Amino acid sequence: EYGLTWAMAKLQIKVEDFPVYGSELKVITWPKRKDHFYAYRDLEVYCKDQKIATATSSYLMIDLKTRRPVSLIDKYEHLLDQENKHAVEEPPKKIASFQPMNWMEIKTGLTDLDINNHVNNVKYLDWAQNTQPIEFWAQHVVKEVSVNYFSELLADEQISVGFLLNSNELTVSGSVKDKEKFRVEIKTQVV
Repeated sequence: EYGLTWAMAKLQIKVEDFPVYGSELKVITWPKRKDHFYAYRDLEVYCKDQKIATATSSYLMIDLKTRRPVSLIDKYEHLLDQENKHAVEEPPKKIASFQPMNWMEIKTGLTDLDINNHVNNVKYLDWAQNTQPIEFWAQHVVKEVSVNYFSELLADEQISVGFLLNSNELTVSGSVKDKEKFRVEIKTQVV
């Protein structure tokens, strides 16, 4: 209606435990705070009244015509009644740049896209996990995930994905024509 959309800028998830297949989950989420351009949202995931995961995220409001962020000053003040409630105390982290040791190529396709014809934010995690063989994931569980989204990815883009596995920490970067589009960091634990 207003030609605006929300775009996720950063995401950080901390996992304490995993539910078993068929478990009923309860997710509680709330807007936490905002600054000039970013709105922050936290969430908690429960299984049988036990908190099993927490997350924090930041979003930009984007003008669909100009593709530029829109100021949030004087917007949505009425939604910030839980400003001091934190699922994760610190804001989503900035992932440091790194020197990849390995590379793979990915081409975005139709099933990667969301309603705005951008790559869906979950796909970045899929791509990061796919840098490692199935045998690695059979021996490791995810404990923490961070994602930094730098700019949109669209259909039919060729992405160079560089990655580095350092013990139990996987860091991934995706670029199109030498312009970095995202970084992912996954901290794992041996099972």
